[in-house]
Amino acid sequence: MRRLACAAAVALSVSACGSTVQLTSTAAGPDGLSPAPSLDGSAASAPGASGDLAGASVASTSAGALTATHGSSGSAPSAPASRSATSSSTGPGAGEVSHTPIRVGVLYAQGVDQAAKAIGISGLTTGDTKAQAAAVVSWANAHGGLGGHPLVPVYYAIQASEDASNGDAAYQAACTSLTEDGKVQFVVTILNLRPVTMPCFSKHGVAVLDDESGLGDGTIAKYGRFLASPGDFATGRMLTNMVDDLWARGWLTSSSKVGSFTWDSPDGAELVDGALTKALAAHGLKIASKQSVSQDSGGVDQASSVALQYRAAGVDRVIPVLASPLFVMNAASSQNYHPAYALYSSFGPGALLESAAPKDQLKGAAGIGWQPFLDIGAGTHPGPVSSNETLCFALMKASGQASTAATVRGFQVQVCNTLFYLKTMLDRMPSNPADLLLATRPLIGASFRPADTFRSDMTHRADGAAGFRDLTYEQSCSCFQYTSPVKNAS
Repeated sequence: MRRLACAAAVALSVSACGSTVQLTSTAAGPDGLSPAPSLDGSAASAPGASGDLAGASVASTSAGALTATHGSSGSAPSAPASRSATSSSTGPGAGEVSHTPIRVGVLYAQGVDQAAKAIGISGLTTGDTKAQAAAVVSWANAHGGLGGHPLVPVYYAIQASEDASNGDAAYQAACTSLTEDGKVQFVVTILNLRPVTMPCFSKHGVAVLDDESGLGDGTIAKYGRFLASPGDFATGRMLTNMVDDLWARGWLTSSSKVGSFTWDSPDGAELVDGALTKALAAHGLKIASKQSVSQDSGGVDQASSVALQYRAAGVDRVIPVLASPLFVMNAASSQNYHPAYALYSSFGPGALLESAAPKDQLKGAAGIGWQPFLDIGAGTHPGPVSSNETLCFALMKASGQASTAATVRGFQVQVCNTLFYLKTMLDRMPSNPADLLLATRPLIGASFRPADTFRSDMTHRADGAAGFRDLTYEQSCSCFQYTSPVKNAS
């Protein structure tokens, strides 16, 4: 299985759990949308602790009602007539948009629902990523575009079945189409990236914004000039924070026998042998059993063997790295084996595991969370993380994309966050230099108010998540709950 939003494995990280947060926003502007907040946080204020949202509902808008205004360079180039890439232009509304257009690729998955059903998960819905992105594009172009440049989206869909069967080739084809045919300068996505992705996009000088990248810390550092994850953790940094936190909470003790679980991949091996091993060693712990599975559908078939290996080694604590533990949980349950699992946002603890995993396997589960709609299902939702989350859901409602599904809402705020951050960068530096991501990080720093996580600080790194909350499975409600205030992440 892969992480969120990726082929059949995407299905293993998402669910259709409901949410009680209301779709309301701050006072609406003349165009029916809330006034454009200062996305770097200088003018926007976070909601109060109660999470109540004030103001009227946002009026419906038409994403296709706007047209781009091009500068002296002439019309924006048309997207190629290919099987997956389509282009549309939107343009000036409330703000002046008159500079050279900027073409932004939107890379998304299709057929996730069907892929989920094929592996035994029913009722899964992921929403229409293309329509979600179009709603944010229309808003951005109606509020000055990207630093005065019209934002021209170029959409590319990867079929979930294709990702599962031949993912590297699918991502390579996406990169080729978006860069060579679509001529994009940036790509936004909620997909878990394949190893071939960043070498391909960086070779073409294209920057990728993704809050669900699933890349190892070494890869993120290597391609930091071309990657921004304003609402996500690099997995190694996250593992260090989580292990320290679980030790402090007493979930890990000197007698714990830890089993690691990851993909049979370079990034998986790097994270287990590097960050996880080092974090455990700081507390006198070693990994008793290292298990990895293939990254395609064959990994599901290996789950039973993984559970047997853990049991033979006396493992009582399982720490998954990149690979979702869902099928291992199913196998362990059938073997009457009950270790405790360390879980985090990437696996959709509340959005998927709470409803899809065997209840006997969730007992004792604990970890950390930084993306509320993925962390919390039937539990108590903390309310909006920022005014930009509120704006995001207002845009979704206005475009007919409102949903009560936790996974859909989780993806929506990721789509918003990457596009909001792209707008913030170019509003700060409309000259759009080749090193835009690096040049703007110290300018934006910790002032950006993320739509999908508690805190973001891009000053010194490509992964911006700067805070998390303790996450625990509570048997009283059979649900995941936050059990701490927001803690600062190292």
